[in-house]
Amino acid sequence: MLICVLIIIAIYIFYHIYIGYQLVYESSHPKRSDILYQPNIPYKYEKFNFESKDNLVLVGIVYLPLKESKGTIIASHYLGGSKFSIYNSIEPLLDEGFTVVSYDYPNHGESQDRRGNKYTLEDDMKRFICEIKKQGVKGPFGTYGFSMGATVAISAIDNLDGIKAIVLDSGPLIYVHDYFKYILKIKNIYNVITKYVFLKYYLDIIGFVKMRRRMIRRCKSMRNYNILMFHCKNDIVIPYINAEYTRELLNLNNVKLVSVQKGYHLTNRVVLGKLYDDLVVTFFRKYLK
Repeated sequence: MLICVLIIIAIYIFYHIYIGYQLVYESSHPKRSDILYQPNIPYKYEKFNFESKDNLVLVGIVYLPLKESKGTIIASHYLGGSKFSIYNSIEPLLDEGFTVVSYDYPNHGESQDRRGNKYTLEDDMKRFICEIKKQGVKGPFGTYGFSMGATVAISAIDNLDGIKAIVLDSGPLIYVHDYFKYILKIKNIYNVITKYVFLKYYLDIIGFVKMRRRMIRRCKSMRNYNILMFHCKNDIVIPYINAEYTRELLNLNNVKLVSVQKGYHLTNRVVLGKLYDDLVVTFFRKYLK
């Protein structure tokens, strides 16, 4: 009788461990909703491939303005997005005369799938920068990051001298524990074992706690950077407190945080309309001379 009870308990535990792992896999392999979507782009663009540390083929892109380039913006999309999903946001920069470069993260867009759940966002950015250097893409440089892409955009400073300006929309993510608890909440996961596996895997094994620590160190050490941030007060995915804490860590006079009163995560451009585009274009025009 005791053996039967122990077997049932073991099955129960392993089942919820499996469910926790499956949740991790699903979250790190989002549905490629826009893989075939390529907007009608009135600009020349060139795609290219480069490799991740574990030999995945990642797909990058260079968007070219119609006039002489004023500089290059490195754009980092949000999780679940792609190099094309952010096109509407970067088009005003092309109109202004900036070159814009971007790439699809693993498991996103046209880049290859990774079998496991590893995140290599910062290392992929490093390799992307090496590739655009080889291609002769010229500065001065700025970076532009959306949601989790804001973390990637900031990490570029480790590998590229000459970054003059950074725009962050709905990021970066600092309070990683709260973010993954939010994911569990919206998926209606309440089992203690499943929650533990999910959080342990993301925070410690995949390494989001370490990513948080690196981000904090970067922000504390950043000097001579001009930063423009947009964040919605009602954002529940990456709450506004992340933006406030980031601004506090940066401790720079040349940091501007635009607080958006309406909307939610990644809707700042929709809410602000032309004002958003004007602020971004004017910002990069001023600091990428």
